Amino acid sequence: MSNNFKNDKFNGLIGGGFNYDRSKFGDTSDHSTQPWMDASVQYAFNGRNSISADFHHATWTLASSYRSTAVIQSNPLFSYTGNPDVSPYKSYDLSLRYVYMPDNRFNFAAFGNSGLITDRYAYVYMASPDGVLRTIRQKGVGNFYNLLYGVQGTARLLGNSLMINGQVAHRIVRNGAPFDWTRQRVLWYLQAFWYVGDWNFGLQYQSPQEYCDGYVNGAWIKNKSAYTAIVGWGNSSWSLQARLTNPFRWNWNAGTSETTSQSYDVSKTFYNVSYHCYVLVSATYTFGFGKKIQRGNEASQQMGTSSGILQ
Repeated sequence: MSNNFKNDKFNGLIGGGFNYDRSKFGDTSDHSTQPWMDASVQYAFNGRNSISADFHHATWTLASSYRSTAVIQSNPLFSYTGNPDVSPYKSYDLSLRYVYMPDNRFNFAAFGNSGLITDRYAYVYMASPDGVLRTIRQKGVGNFYNLLYGVQGTARLLGNSLMINGQVAHRIVRNGAPFDWTRQRVLWYLQAFWYVGDWNFGLQYQSPQEYCDGYVNGAWIKNKSAYTAIVGWGNSSWSLQARLTNPFRWNWNAGTSETTSQSYDVSKTFYNVSYHCYVLVSATYTFGFGKKIQRGNEASQQMGTSSGILQ
């Protein structure tokens, strides 16, 4: 159920409801009701300034397999089991965004996204006769909180021939007991595209990424940076592009994952092609149906470059 309120400057939406869940795994069954609520507001002060906020709250139930008491031996030194006493957990998400657009050449934004998990469950590792046993605990487990805030902007210069886009953000993650750590990282990216006739040239850079691998475990992921040079050509029918990524990196090391707890630590290194030097060449042909789009107007230019923007 939801309601919407709207006028020339304001747009608001509020909704709520509940989900009913019935599940069974072996001898373990569960019945639960999970309420949820959504709310969002947008307000435009004028044609150049606007602000928006979104809030979401929900109660979530676990799959019955997490409540199983069976002990599964995944390898000679590691086994895991569930917890039949685990109950639903709650999530709260809030995002804020302010946008300033002085004209069609520039736009800037400040944003913040936060999430909180309460009544959560977490993996707990303990010694066993066969090595390490992973169980699930909810009682005495601390909350999980994450925050990401920053600024971003886009500038179109030289008659829209040069587009520069970038973002700087700060991530903070608090992972309560049993892991009990706080991590943070500054993240940023920058890209520039230059359009000359039917040609376009681009440079992109993304800083190393760090984040938590979910709220259940204590794994902290670190990925490497990435940088790319782009050359493209296109007309009304054809679009050709060549991308050279990480030209000075010739190792296969993509990142690491570290888990730390009271009695069990794990460190992993990932190897793949994602952060190694590679060349990607693509060609696209579009059949002409209906209205022909001409380059030069703002809308078509944004559409033509959106695929190159880092997300």
